[in-house]
Amino acid sequence: MKELQIKFILNNRKGIINIDYTTNNDVIESGFDMLSHLGMDINMCIGYPTLHAYITDFEATGYRRYCGWIQILKCDYFDSENDISPLYTKFFIDGDSQNNSPFFAYGYPAELYDAPCNNLGDNGKLVWTAYTYLVEMPTHITKNTISFVAGFKWGYTEWDELGKRKVTIMPIQELSYSSWNNNLNLLKEKFPNFSYR
Repeated sequence: MKELQIKFILNNRKGIINIDYTTNNDVIESGFDMLSHLGMDINMCIGYPTLHAYITDFEATGYRRYCGWIQILKCDYFDSENDISPLYTKFFIDGDSQNNSPFFAYGYPAELYDAPCNNLGDNGKLVWTAYTYLVEMPTHITKNTISFVAGFKWGYTEWDELGKRKVTIMPIQELSYSSWNNNLNLLKEKFPNFSYR
């Protein structure tokens, strides 16, 4: 298991993001056994990454603890496993679009769990990258503005080789405000009902 800690300040209070990042080796531990009713082979999840991000040592109390996670996915699709230039790239906001919300999770404080699996489709190779941001929530106090607090990048590459799925997991990396700023146009386009900072 790889672990990362990121210090942050939210509402003038210090805290730490703890990130547990590992290979999915157990369908029960990762919760995929709950998805068997979908008709998928739940054992396909083995070898993909799992990520759990949670907040500790947070000096805030009450409403000051309110925060959220926004996750933006970059999917580079390749014709074959050996290609270095993608055929095409797609960006997704991994939120709740049906309810017009960009948030992957939110709470007092918010916690995040993700275990992506089997997104290759008919492509030769996929590089799946998640840009995951802890954010200040939009409220009347913030004038409906979502603000960057901290962030990190993680993901994996998947392809088929001799009829067998192969997966390599990317190293996790802390992100600065500039990464968030690079994704603001996408957020403004998909969720224009909020302001961003």
